[in-house]
Amino acid sequence: MKYPRWFPFPTAWLKSFILLIVGGVAIGVTKTIFLEASEQSAYAIGSIEPIILSVVLIALSPIPTIAATHYLIHSILERVAPKLQADRVRKYPKLSGLWEGLLGWVAFWIATLITIIPICLFFSWDIPIEQQEEQLSSLSLAWWLIAAYVYHIEYLMRPE
Repeated sequence: MKYPRWFPFPTAWLKSFILLIVGGVAIGVTKTIFLEASEQSAYAIGSIEPIILSVVLIALSPIPTIAATHYLIHSILERVAPKLQADRVRKYPKLSGLWEGLLGWVAFWIATLITIIPICLFFSWDIPIEQQEEQLSSLSLAWWLIAAYVYHIEYLMRPE
């Protein structure tokens, strides 16, 4: 089936959905582990450096998580269905995983920053919780769409 070039391919939708789950879990776990410890150590030594280090680790945490997930998925695919893998993944699985980690990190933060703009400009937080949940679910859908387009742009720019 031939897809139009302006609409993301199914792999872009799948990658952005996996990114939504894996990136969210990676940031949540890293935030829970490092931010608690850094707040306690910052209070103990009277300095802000542990908190700054934790924020940097939280921001970078999706890269190794996505790379490891990509490598794991393709290791399983290699054993189960080797014909589903692309040639570039078969030749350089670790390098391909690192590329997917970096691309996932870029897609994650581009989608997050673009999604934050309407929140800052148009959303009012003086509304009931139920309506806030509706707004946040629509923003999550927008985040998924933006991430899919970032992956789609990468797919269109990839050399054949």
